[in-house]
Amino acid sequence: MQKNGAVVDSVFAGALPDVAGDGSRVMYLSIQCFAGAASCTGQRLGEGEPYASTRTGGGWTTAALAPPAQLGGNTTELLGADLGTALFSVATPPGGEDDWFARRPDGSLGEVGPLSSPALGPLGPHQAGAGVVATASLSRVVWTRGGMARWPFDSTTSNESVYAYSGVGNSQPTLVGVSGGPGSTDLISECGTLLGGQGANDTTQGALSADGNTVFFTAEQCTSGSGVNSSTPVPANTVYARIDGARTVLISGRSPGSCTTSGCQSSSPRSAFLVAGSEDGSKAFFLSPQQLADDASEDPVAGDHEGECTAATGVNGCNLYLYDFANPAGRELIDVSAGDTSGGGPRVQGVVAAAPDGSHVYFVARGVLASNQNGVGQTAQSGANNLYVYERDAAHSSGQMTFIATLPASDSREWSIWLANVTPDGRFLVFTNHGQLTADAANTSGAAQVYRYDAQTGKLLRLSLGSNGFNNNGNSGRGDATIVAARNFVARLGPMRTNPTMSDDGSYVFFQSPIALAPNALNDVATDSEGDLAQNVYEWHEGQVSLISDGRDRSGDGTFSCQDNFHFSSVCLLGSDRSGANVFFTTSDSLVAQDSDTELDIYDARVDGGFPYTPPASLCQGEACQGAPGAQLGSVTAATVAFSGSGNLVTPGPVVVAHRKPAVKKHVRRRGRRRRPVKRRAHGVGRTVLAKGGRR
Repeated sequence: MQKNGAVVDSVFAGALPDVAGDGSRVMYLSIQCFAGAASCTGQRLGEGEPYASTRTGGGWTTAALAPPAQLGGNTTELLGADLGTALFSVATPPGGEDDWFARRPDGSLGEVGPLSSPALGPLGPHQAGAGVVATASLSRVVWTRGGMARWPFDSTTSNESVYAYSGVGNSQPTLVGVSGGPGSTDLISECGTLLGGQGANDTTQGALSADGNTVFFTAEQCTSGSGVNSSTPVPANTVYARIDGARTVLISGRSPGSCTTSGCQSSSPRSAFLVAGSEDGSKAFFLSPQQLADDASEDPVAGDHEGECTAATGVNGCNLYLYDFANPAGRELIDVSAGDTSGGGPRVQGVVAAAPDGSHVYFVARGVLASNQNGVGQTAQSGANNLYVYERDAAHSSGQMTFIATLPASDSREWSIWLANVTPDGRFLVFTNHGQLTADAANTSGAAQVYRYDAQTGKLLRLSLGSNGFNNNGNSGRGDATIVAARNFVARLGPMRTNPTMSDDGSYVFFQSPIALAPNALNDVATDSEGDLAQNVYEWHEGQVSLISDGRDRSGDGTFSCQDNFHFSSVCLLGSDRSGANVFFTTSDSLVAQDSDTELDIYDARVDGGFPYTPPASLCQGEACQGAPGAQLGSVTAATVAFSGSGNLVTPGPVVVAHRKPAVKKHVRRRGRRRRPVKRRAHGVGRTVLAKGGRR
């Protein structure tokens, strides 16, 4: 509520709102300044200035996070709502180069170190959120840098390098893509190093372990490395792990103990593509068309686009591998996609989601890798986009593969850019799909639905249905239901949040849809002439769907995160806390009495939450606005008595002056009307919209 009319959102780029795991804090950007900001960069790489709204015993308070102006222009890189931390790149005098600055939980700033050599002068800011990861406490910062910004000790000839800092007060970073001990400059590839497996513009889940001790990186194909590696070629993009800054482990190489056949040992070098690392750094999933184990396959078409497995044209296609440091030496590599019975090979298309603990991985493959029937009697078919889950945990120590559903090819985006959500233990997967995957989705109009899969019971449920059958069970609308994409949370400090749209136990799931799934919700209402639809925020819990937003906001001032989902709607789901007790969203409507404008605001709907509100004493209506009569004036002065001349002179007496009504400041609203605090019932539990923090 302290935003003072500021526009709350990022512009073109920058970090998206980050929600604390306990729901007590949300961090976001604004392109205007408020709350005592010590600096305000209007536009630096198209981002806003960061703020943190924190829930206290008496209400929500907002604090500006940006470094003071005397440090120089700054760019917000990463936000960490759990600890209240943030990472900035700041143009630091006297050299003018950008330095990393860490905002600690107590609000103090620490200079981590320069991004590029001060001797090179100002080279511009780092691209906000691109190719940079850090631990939640900012004890470790890892990033990519290329071109003129490479350090003098880095002999990379093209593309980018990966650098790392530990703690604060550093004068120069260390190289990540090297072999050897601490401080080594012996590059594995002189042609470049990628953070994780997706390059600088799309950071891989788990590229940095939660404690900062393990960094997964990709050495790019090259004729040689440097130093001791100067005569060693890198025949294809290869995945490694740099551990404690002191040793390097090959991840995507042949497994000596399980690669014993001549076919495996003579397989042609092919590029590997890291898709996920576990939070503790002990496991890594990657894709490759090369045979690296006896039970894996080989794609014979060398020209296939390695890394984007959907483009593979040869028989067998890509394999999905798991590297597990806990396995016996020489047998760390597991072929997850082994066991095809179709004869066409696994043909893995991509990974939908991976559990942060590495126990579950959900992926799509065109091979037949499991024989079970799903809930509607379907089995995996050769050439179809079969959705599988591979489990390797205490209950399935040898690994178990299960077929879930057949997905339409039109939704291939789902298994390439981390839209789905998975709980920390991997048990529940929540995703959207246009396919009619359950019996109650058979009559849908083709709109995308929200589904939840339970790996423990094998049940697949459709969640985006009408409450108690409302609106033809939600089958009458045409707009797609969407969830908060996991990839929206890569620009946060610490491990990527893989389940921002649901609780850790999977019992609460939040989503948005333009279709009316409960009374009082909007139903396919356009926000503009281009066909964008106004959204409703819903909660699914124990089979019941409840409306969280007010179901009246038809405006189209969408946040960056909702525009990223192709929705230009003021109503936008931002995410929930880990318990599901708090869910954050935006709206232009006034849902509590304290909301006195019609611009975009951030709200928290909290189970059994809310703060008491006393209307200002100055509020009045009609004649009550006149106030109490003032005191009477005394007798007229002698000068009046001394007046002489003709006229109706009378004996002087008390003079009563008509009292002026006190000025009443009226609040003029451009649209809508003031509403009482909104209280929704979520399956027997009151959920009160309790606070607003900002607007666009």
